[in-house]
Amino acid sequence: MLPLEDVSGDAGREYFAACMHDALITDLARINALRVTARASAMRYSGTQKSIAEIAKELGVDAALTGSLARSGDRVRITAQLIDGATENHLWTQRYDRTMREVLSLQNEIGPPSHGKCA
Repeated sequence: MLPLEDVSGDAGREYFAACMHDALITDLARINALRVTARASAMRYSGTQKSIAEIAKELGVDAALTGSLARSGDRVRITAQLIDGATENHLWTQRYDRTMREVLSLQNEIGPPSHGKCA
């Protein structure tokens, strides 16, 4: 899972995207059918201009889970996309809209169907 992009426009809230990214990696790593790249390895791609194909090749994965996070008031939206590492085609995509009070349950909902090795 690549770092979540915070599109809220508030640099002071970047910690929230980092915390969500960390929690999601932890949850996804529990799925035996997936091999999830370590957070430290994925973090070096934060803000990169590299293509998904380049990143997937460097990490040795079949697909990459990317996403963005936006907060407005008491609302949070996370958009997640599973991208094929070879073709850069979308394999799965989902948008989640919740209140901040529901953010912990939101972490349990996010995640693509099993797809093998995933960044």
